[in-house]
Amino acid sequence: MKARILLVSMVTTLCLWSCSDKNNVIDEPEIPLQIEPEPVSQPETRHSYTPVQLDNTQQAINIKLQEFSWKLFKEVYANRESGTNLMISPISLEVDLGMFINGLEGETLKEVLKTMGLESYTKEHLRRLSS
Repeated sequence: MKARILLVSMVTTLCLWSCSDKNNVIDEPEIPLQIEPEPVSQPETRHSYTPVQLDNTQQAINIKLQEFSWKLFKEVYANRESGTNLMISPISLEVDLGMFINGLEGETLKEVLKTMGLESYTKEHLRRLSS
């Protein structure tokens, strides 16, 4: 055990002694960095984009979905635990509910549409919004 401690302290001393020798250090002159910015090229445009034009029904549904998102956010925010962070993605919820609505029928469908403020619209109206 003593031999091991002696060996470790000798190796440590040799390492520290060799690192502190400043006679072998060569001072190199400072060379200022000269970095020239490369020109930024514009990406190639391979596609032309046309803005989506919504008809009146699609615009009305979009407004209703935005209202639903704000109501949802306010409700969740008001009921959160004090001092906690909050993150909510209305678009994710709208996509999930849109898929959910596709599988609904009857009273359940009516209740979900009413909750979202979309009771005066049909599944077909909602499908046309996403296409």
